[in-house]
Amino acid sequence: MIYYKYSFTPNYQGSMYDMSQEYQNFMKLINEKKYEETNNAGTELLKKNPVFLQTLYEMGALVYMQSKDQEKMRSYTKRYAALITTITASGDGKTEDTAFKVIYFNDEYQVLNKLFLMENMKQQSLTDNKCDLIEFDKCKYYEGTQMYFDISRSLDFMHELLK
Repeated sequence: MIYYKYSFTPNYQGSMYDMSQEYQNFMKLINEKKYEETNNAGTELLKKNPVFLQTLYEMGALVYMQSKDQEKMRSYTKRYAALITTITASGDGKTEDTAFKVIYFNDEYQVLNKLFLMENMKQQSLTDNKCDLIEFDKCKYYEGTQMYFDISRSLDFMHELLK
């Protein structure tokens, strides 16, 4: 429930989060291989947003590359896995009614690419029911060639913000 309830806290920025300056700086530090600075920036990001999957994933990889500190890496990967499990427990992704519920657009790609190992995304479209429909050639761990994600929380947040 932490994942979904986070979207009702003052820190939630909807799917604009990954466009924030802090997050962009974090990703820039990763690309520049400034690992110590990246570690500090990632730690600060997770204090403000403990449920953003991409940050958790990157921090787990960073700790592994930097120090191979198994305990610290395990803490990131356990949190990441718990959040992915929460998302996949919210539905099966096969229809709009059983769509996986996410609070960030970016989390769709975590589920598709890191969990189900999607190959060749073909198309993405928004349905009338506030779902993203993503079509692809195949996934290694998912039957079918399309998946629905309920993105209503992020869209509702954006709508409230723009009022």
